Amino acid sequence: MQRLGSATAICVLHAIVLGSPQEPTRKARTADVLAGTWVPDPARYEEYWNPKDTNGLQRLAPQPARKIPLLTIVVRREGITVDTIVDGAVISSHRYSAHEDYSAQEKAESVTLADGVVLRTDSHWTAQGLVNRWATVRDGVLQVRGSELWAPSEDGNELTITSVREGLGSKSKTIAVYRRRMSE
Repeated sequence: MQRLGSATAICVLHAIVLGSPQEPTRKARTADVLAGTWVPDPARYEEYWNPKDTNGLQRLAPQPARKIPLLTIVVRREGITVDTIVDGAVISSHRYSAHEDYSAQEKAESVTLADGVVLRTDSHWTAQGLVNRWATVRDGVLQVRGSELWAPSEDGNELTITSVREGLGSKSKTIAVYRRRMSE
């Protein structure tokens, strides 16, 4: 009986270290898979909300046609630049300073906004994709925090962005799916 227990423990350890043969492991990829132009799929856009004094996130009914922005992503050695485009105009541009080797040297950036609010952000690349975390702090007190996972599909032609935000007594979550625009 003890031998059976030892064999089971070895099999469990083997599965943890090497991965289970039944479960395919996600191939390690670089941030370059994000480069390109991404078109939203409005039919696959989801919103969830947890208002104050309620339990759990509740899915919101689809809203009237909303303009979900197009994304253009440029990946360079020093980071990732994302342009958000609505009606052909760039409405925002954000630079993520995530590097492929930053898991060991993850660095948070801080920017002081209006009224003494400090925005702290950090980004890092994982096997699932780009992870962005942020928080706003005023006088040392956390106001709002959030995170995003930018997860490309295995074939690199679909990008799912899952965003979570919590603070001021509520929590929200959005899931937006984008398809890569093929070269014309």
